[in-house]
Parts: sequence; C-alpha cells; structure tokens
Amino acid sequence: MNDAHLWIKEIKEFKGEASSSIRKGKKLVSYEYKIILDWQCDMMDKEGKNVVASCFGNYEFPEISD
Repeated sequence: MNDAHLWIKEIKEFKGEASSSIRKGKKLVSYEYKIILDWQCDMMDKEGKNVVASCFGNYEFPEISD
C-alpha cells in the first residue's frame, strides 16, 4: 500500500467572528468563519522514500458556523 502525505501549505484567508455569553447559567458560543487554504498531497512509493505523484489545489469553506 502506498502512503499519501497531505498538508496545508498556506492559509490564504481566515476571517469571521466568534462570541461567547452566558444565558440562564449556560455558556453559549457562536461563530461564523470563512476559510480559504492551499493544500498539497504527495503519493509515496512502496518504501515511502520517493514521491511518485503529487497534486495540489485550494479549498474554500464558504461558511463554517454553529
């Protein structure tokens, strides 16, 4: 089985807001973020020493919220 190594190369954009409050004795946390990141994935040979294939791209989470 070949190994794949995936990593985040760069966080291009990370913006949004978060808040925390206490209501009726319970902690309430709310958040809303937008994230854009660059990633890369390398497929290694059977020995796990050499890269035999590589791909890269970007991924956008348009809205992450509670």
